[in-house]
Amino acid sequence: MTRLKSIAELNKLRERIIKQRDPSKPCIAVCSTGCAASGANAVIDAFRKEIKKKRLQNKVDIRATGCQGFCECGPIAVVFPKKIFYQKLKPEDAKEIIEKTIGQDQIIERLLYTDPATGKKIITEDEIPFYKKQLRLITGYNTLIDPTKIEDYLAIGGYSALPKVLSGIKPEDIITEIKKSGLRGRGGAGFPTAAKWQACREAHGEPKYIRPPA
Repeated sequence: MTRLKSIAELNKLRERIIKQRDPSKPCIAVCSTGCAASGANAVIDAFRKEIKKKRLQNKVDIRATGCQGFCECGPIAVVFPKKIFYQKLKPEDAKEIIEKTIGQDQIIERLLYTDPATGKKIITEDEIPFYKKQLRLITGYNTLIDPTKIEDYLAIGGYSALPKVLSGIKPEDIITEIKKSGLRGRGGAGFPTAAKWQACREAHGEPKYIRPPA
């Protein structure tokens, strides 16, 4: 990607990325973080091979995403644009999903989530009780982003706060906003982000770096 030199260039790039994307184009979003422990990488490879085999590279996208949250159901895949939720996938399921769900708009019942309280099969991600009881302000976007593609982040509004930050807000004011938000790290300690940023701000020397958790 070409280096951006202004906020205007950032906004133009975002507009161009969004314009080039077709929201109706099928996309299979597979969790590739926690689900990797249950075989997600093999599932992703199987999808890619099947898509290539059927010459659907320009018609179907495969997206390896960050954590989708429902780890006990992994490997997980959400099929867009209908947000069909398939769980506990195996590599051999890829062919059936491509042929039936993508090719024939059919739901594969055996791969759906079953609500243990009602015994009901649930089709879409949004209707699963685990997700309905949450307000996922950040992680709710995970199915829309391949962490290795900055274009995905820009397409959902990534860096929208950057113009405001660069337009004159003092570093101390930014830290105050983070403190008010209560934002914490996702590690086991849940360390307050503002405390870390403030310690870095007050440290001697330039430049300053914050080391991410291992």
